[in-house]
Amino acid sequence: MDIVYPPTPEPPPPVFPPFPIQGCVLGKVFSGKSTCVKFLEEACNIQVLSIDTLVQDTIKAFHESEMKSESSLILREAEGSGKQNEVLKRPPSTSASKVSETVPKSASLDGTKGNGLGRKESSHQEMKSSESKDEVSKLSVRACLGAASEKLLKKGKNIPDELLVDIMVEAIKRTPQKKGWIMDGFPMTINQAKLLEKALTGSDPTKGETKDEKSKKPSLVTDPAAPKDLPLSPPAFDFALLLDISDTTVLERVAGMKDKSGSSQIQLEDSDQASDVELKEREKIDLVRDQIQHRIAGFLDNWPKLEKWFSVQQNILVKVNGETEKNLLCKRIKEIIMEEIAKKQNRSSVRGKSPGKKSSPATPEDVPSPTPVEPPPIKPGSDEWVYIDEPLPKEIPEFLVPYWEMVENTYENTIKTILRCLREEQYSVIHYLADTRNHFKDYLKRPDHKQEFVSQWQSDYNSIADDLWEDEETKAELHQRVTDLRDRLWDICENRREEAEQERSDIMNDGWLPDHMGILMNHFFSLMQVEVDRFQDTKRFLHDYYRGMEGKMPTEACQEFTRIPLLDIANVEQSVEQSKIPMVPRRPPSPEINVIKQKSKAIQLKSNKEENSSESIIFNFGADEKLITDTWQAAVTAISNMQCFNVASEDISSVLQLLSLH
Repeated sequence: MDIVYPPTPEPPPPVFPPFPIQGCVLGKVFSGKSTCVKFLEEACNIQVLSIDTLVQDTIKAFHESEMKSESSLILREAEGSGKQNEVLKRPPSTSASKVSETVPKSASLDGTKGNGLGRKESSHQEMKSSESKDEVSKLSVRACLGAASEKLLKKGKNIPDELLVDIMVEAIKRTPQKKGWIMDGFPMTINQAKLLEKALTGSDPTKGETKDEKSKKPSLVTDPAAPKDLPLSPPAFDFALLLDISDTTVLERVAGMKDKSGSSQIQLEDSDQASDVELKEREKIDLVRDQIQHRIAGFLDNWPKLEKWFSVQQNILVKVNGETEKNLLCKRIKEIIMEEIAKKQNRSSVRGKSPGKKSSPATPEDVPSPTPVEPPPIKPGSDEWVYIDEPLPKEIPEFLVPYWEMVENTYENTIKTILRCLREEQYSVIHYLADTRNHFKDYLKRPDHKQEFVSQWQSDYNSIADDLWEDEETKAELHQRVTDLRDRLWDICENRREEAEQERSDIMNDGWLPDHMGILMNHFFSLMQVEVDRFQDTKRFLHDYYRGMEGKMPTEACQEFTRIPLLDIANVEQSVEQSKIPMVPRRPPSPEINVIKQKSKAIQLKSNKEENSSESIIFNFGADEKLITDTWQAAVTAISNMQCFNVASEDISSVLQLLSLH
């Protein structure tokens, strides 16, 4: 597979200087994030990265036309040590491509043949476009990001997550190495967290979720030479701090800030000395107050996924109660930061000592004499098993890989088709039995004429005159009428019972269920045939593979593949094309009685009642079960015979080689 589909090399992971601490502080609006990070910036000498401030800085850099030389000078001053990591100088390919849209490009004329005016205009436009490209290429990465952000904001659009992550990564590159950094309220969504993880560590979290279409891996076998999974890289953050606060507290803090802003507004109006900064701050507070419900709802929608990401997958989440007093909250967060810094220093010291340890050279006297120990025999397929791996001609993989892909696709598609047919047969059997049961219930509930005879007898009985009630002949006549009515009612019941039994017998003898049992058996036989075909194709593939290592050409399939016979349900003569698949005549499991099917549901003789009764109808499916077992055994025997034939052919070829040498 690697010869035909060479794997694409993975890009090298980005390298950043080892910062003392790197993390993020998350929480709802007005949870105290900015207050805590400002305290940490002063107390612990940590760089605070706020996405809003960084976006403004990038736009300002674009307006000031910050060049690459100025950007590198700022980086050197920030480093202080004069050492610049080469990996930090990432070419602004992605950012410049985004910013290039902001610069207007003049479309050059298509035709060069024409008047001189057209050529002059085209050359003039080309010079302008080249000058604009040169200007964009001279801008720093931060200025390019600012240009792209400003273009989107002017159109009233949101800045995409990819651009926000690029801005944040560029700010991390500008952070001095001796300082750590903490992000203020970023990432806000799970997509931003994954993009930031990929940008800082190089590992793509979504790589395991989405399959690469270009990667070709066998699905029926495992590659013994496949590299083992690499250990997971450490997360981009050392910690993720959540300031947990209720919605009620947020609304109370917003109301308190509103009161403060209202009082300050009255004082400023009285003094008429309101500065631009204070006005902007007041406008910002009013905007946040208007959007407070939407921002709380947005945080509640995004936080469950972020919580799972930081707590379950990365195990770096630390929750702190944000409703405590300001001094206690800042003190608690400072303790957490110092603990994380100490843990990171301990981990780095352990990594630095482990590779540097060198054992003192041992003298021959100290080395004990080795005792001979026989290694255990290596089992085929284990890690110690050595596979024959000789160079293959170029034509062999180009022939074998499509063949193996065809085998895999045929196996998977056939299995899916058969399983789908089995489900359809299951549904059809369930619906058939339900419809038959309901139809038979309706047949049993059909009306009869017993009540009509009883009503007629009752009317005749009541119509007799009173003076005839004492007459003996009249009494005898009435008794005879009762006897006749009883016999007629019993005859109707017997006829209904016989008709119901005949209907049930017709349903059981219609042949629908045995036919579909035969179809199900053919599906199971097809599953066996698929497994046998896969074994035969794999054996042929390996045979041609090792022949290619010997420098021989693949052989054609001289022997026919083993075919498992199917049941002949339709009892139709096979054509020449269909004769490749052997067929077995279908012997359906008939009831163990001799019932003559009658199209008309006439009343049968009493002598046949016991033979045709529903209790005596018993199906015998033992023959079908035995046929399935025998077919499975035949498939297993065919596979073992192919193995024995392969071993015998190898022995014969080795003997012939020895004879040719002698």
